[in-house]
Amino acid sequence: MPIGHSGGVSVPGTIGSVAGDIVGGNKITVATIETFIQEIDDETTAKIFETYDNVVQVLEVVKGGVTRLRSTDERLLFEAARHEAERMCDGGRPEDASRAFMETLQREGHAEQQRREDHKRLRVRLLEEAIAYDRKALNAEAVFMKLRLIAETIHPDDRKAQVQYLVNRGSEYHEQGKLKGDNVASLIAVSVFKWLAKDMIDVDRA
Repeated sequence: MPIGHSGGVSVPGTIGSVAGDIVGGNKITVATIETFIQEIDDETTAKIFETYDNVVQVLEVVKGGVTRLRSTDERLLFEAARHEAERMCDGGRPEDASRAFMETLQREGHAEQQRREDHKRLRVRLLEEAIAYDRKALNAEAVFMKLRLIAETIHPDDRKAQVQYLVNRGSEYHEQGKLKGDNVASLIAVSVFKWLAKDMIDVDRA
């Protein structure tokens, strides 16, 4: 599912010549980006999607391991709650027995929320670390695909926030390229804004 929307996206500061052609004022608009976007050759497109698929597969393996551990914990929690309920019944307090399950349910709800936050942090940390190594490998396309995954992780089901995140990261990389002469950072910025431009045009034409 493409990331994009028909409205404008705020851009922090001036992003310079790399993104300047696709930014009008402080908003990205279809009118200005149509003069910037270029066709991506088949070989580059295939490489981008191959990188994206590889990253997703690695994250699924990590998720599978976490799920197996969670399954064991859930069995232990259930048995503990049932043991407590039976203890209450045996002690002449059957009216309180169900409370053992409800208290466990409440604790598990809080724990599940914490697990989701922990999983999100781990996912972002893994992706950021992978980006660091992709930069060492001078692979701007791989960096860009991981930035997309980070945007989806931090802002699930919120296209506007995902787009804004990519705009912000693209602007940061552009500044790094301009101020430090970092060619890889400049290429990452170009990849980000080029993809955003194409995606937004596709969404508006749909």
